[in-house]
Amino acid sequence: MSSFTPKLMRAKQACDYLSLKRSLFYQLVADGYLPKGTAIRKRYVVWSVEDLDAFAQKHLGKVVANG
Repeated sequence: MSSFTPKLMRAKQACDYLSLKRSLFYQLVADGYLPKGTAIRKRYVVWSVEDLDAFAQKHLGKVVANG
């Protein structure tokens, strides 16, 4: 059986993927560090794995490199 990484994630999945608490995730979105996501329906917002990976590389990579 092959592993599957979704192309789009809901907030909870994105938090787990980035190892962030949900409140910090939404604060990063509000501060513009993460994109606002794409609303599929009124209360169904998704983030692309590509955007999450770019954020991790740009911002979290500095923490790991400096740590």
